[in-house]
Amino acid sequence: NEHIINGIIYPNPNNGSFTVETNQNNVTLRLYSSLGKLISTKYEAESKIHTYQNLATGTYFLLLSDDLQVVYKKIVVLK
Repeated sequence: NEHIINGIIYPNPNNGSFTVETNQNNVTLRLYSSLGKLISTKYEAESKIHTYQNLATGTYFLLLSDDLQVVYKKIVVLK
């Protein structure tokens, strides 16, 4: 039984605040700037819903990972 990590980001593009909803628990979320700087790390064993706020205008990359896989998502912030 294969489980593939998926994350729905809404809204995207956004004004600096957005929500990420994952399809499973035990997912680590790492948010990076377009230059590769780590902005935030969330280790959420219990939750499938994660919120981010007050991000500056720009492009970000969200890395979703568990013990077996890594998925990248692009996020655009426009103010």
